[in-house]
Amino acid sequence: MRNLGASCLIGFLLIFTSATQAVTLEPKPLALRQSQLVFEQTKTVPTFTYPSSAVHRVAGKASMRNSVHTGGIQTEKMWHLASAYNAIDVFNEVRTALQMQGMHVLYWCTGRECGPSNLWANQIFNQAELYGPDDQQAYALLTAINSEANTQSLSAVYTVTRGNGRAYVYLNQVQMDEVQAELNPEPSTLLKQLKEDGVLHFLSLDKEPDERWVALFVQMLRQNSTLRVALQGDTADLWRDQMLAQGIASARIELAASEGEKGLSIRLMR
Repeated sequence: MRNLGASCLIGFLLIFTSATQAVTLEPKPLALRQSQLVFEQTKTVPTFTYPSSAVHRVAGKASMRNSVHTGGIQTEKMWHLASAYNAIDVFNEVRTALQMQGMHVLYWCTGRECGPSNLWANQIFNQAELYGPDDQQAYALLTAINSEANTQSLSAVYTVTRGNGRAYVYLNQVQMDEVQAELNPEPSTLLKQLKEDGVLHFLSLDKEPDERWVALFVQMLRQNSTLRVALQGDTADLWRDQMLAQGIASARIELAASEGEKGLSIRLMR
């Protein structure tokens, strides 16, 4: 796959505006600036369903085990990628850049594990151009809370390369009409991200350990008994103590020297 490099991330800024304004993404990454914007729309939606698990067909309708139901000011954009770019590479650039701005991944899937592409295209996002082979798609749902403004946003990123070779990236963002602070990722999503990126970084986890997040990290480690990690951050020792108290072997969790970064980092030890 083509490595687009850090140039796509320079200047990538996620702007969280007030609760009465849309979430915007400016400036756009290089790959999107060099591609064709084929759809753009901002509107207020009373409710919208964002899947946070794979989708399945039940009685002809899209069904999912987990989802986020919310309303608010929603912005949709879709690009037909220039032929120089690989859709999965651009998807990962967008996902990583959103995370660098403080969002964390609630769900992430690639290929057939996402479910049928035609459900995502026609029933979830209502964008027929997004229909393609099931093994040529990727989806991620991310969220961030602005505690000072008491607002929350969601970003859904979906990409597909169609059978004719045309590739699309779709971005759906909403400034939520109410905060849902209980939204947390699946342990399997955390494990997927850790293996792919080599690190999990959570800007908001800069205080004493949160029981919900401790439980998620413990479940993640239990899904792969050979996984070893290093914790980094001002309160990393407290997080380690809590995970050890829940039965994780001490040899599997080390402490790395803090370099003054905010939040908590979990690094994969190769």
